[in-house]
Amino acid sequence: AKAKFIGASTDNNNQLQVGQLVQEAVRVLPRNIGLTVALDGKLERIERVDATSAFSGISTASIVQAGEQPADYLFGKALSSKNSGGGGYGIFYIDGEPIPNGVGEAGVAVKSAAMGLAGKLNTLLAGKLLRLTANDGSSGLGIRVSLQMIEPEQKLVMQLETSRTASSSRVDLVAEGEAKSQAELTKTVAEAGVPILPVGSRLHYQIENYGDQPIYFLLLGFNTNGNAIALYELPFLQTSQTSENSPSIKDAVIASGETLTLPSAVASVGGIVSGPSGMVEMQLICSRSPFTEASKALDAVPSRRGIGAPIDDLFNPLDVAKAVLQDIHDASANSLDSSLSIAADSYALDVNTWATLSFLYRVV
Repeated sequence: AKAKFIGASTDNNNQLQVGQLVQEAVRVLPRNIGLTVALDGKLERIERVDATSAFSGISTASIVQAGEQPADYLFGKALSSKNSGGGGYGIFYIDGEPIPNGVGEAGVAVKSAAMGLAGKLNTLLAGKLLRLTANDGSSGLGIRVSLQMIEPEQKLVMQLETSRTASSSRVDLVAEGEAKSQAELTKTVAEAGVPILPVGSRLHYQIENYGDQPIYFLLLGFNTNGNAIALYELPFLQTSQTSENSPSIKDAVIASGETLTLPSAVASVGGIVSGPSGMVEMQLICSRSPFTEASKALDAVPSRRGIGAPIDDLFNPLDVAKAVLQDIHDASANSLDSSLSIAADSYALDVNTWATLSFLYRVV
């Protein structure tokens, strides 16, 4: 990451000093961000050659040798106690942990296995792009989100908020109505680490807009299978003016000073924690402007549309992630300092325009 000082003057009187606090103002991201995949050093030379050839045809990823350069993921061969030749080829976290649905069957040639990862790599890149929008420490929006379990018991699982606009006087209700201070809540979550939730639990996201303007939002993420998902419900749908009269995504908006619960109390589905066991990652992305392009990308997804109905398999997560970045870029255009020189092949994101809060929990 690189940073550039934005100020009225660059003379000696305005130079940054050691220990001086700075705040992020504009985040600039290149439009051609991809994944860097390291080839496991345990692969034979011919395996590395075939893998490199296969990855050359995948535009979202580039290959490096493990240990030589930083990488996002690792391509290698799974260990197998049932097969002396090992398991299938696949994509792994850097520490060697398999990625859900990222390892193929044993016996598949390395080139075929690598080429078969194109869809999975698109999903992983979508996750990388969405994580790059995380800005709870620098956002100028006033957002607080509580992840609450309501079944089989009532308790606060996690609470996040934008720190620059946080209100220290706010006290939230927890469990049976017991009041806890923000410090106590933070301590509880920190001590617990990553929350662990049983399959079958029912969750609510309580989203509070304590800013002075309405905010639009999307709730996107990745389930324990590693598939991209989105959550919305009927109040955010409208009938499109097409010959098929099919439903389309409508802007989800929360007025200033209002709190919204998702899924709502009337939701017939949604909010249920499903298996298998594993990690779930969700991103709440808020903006002062509608997510016009992202809504179009979500509209392309065939799914069951109903109250609280999630998109179980978001087949175009990379399109959605890029559309989110474009929407924030467009929303930031009128507020950027005219003296900034932003390359045409970059996104320029004003931190006062959007907020992304990230939730991570384990399902058992």
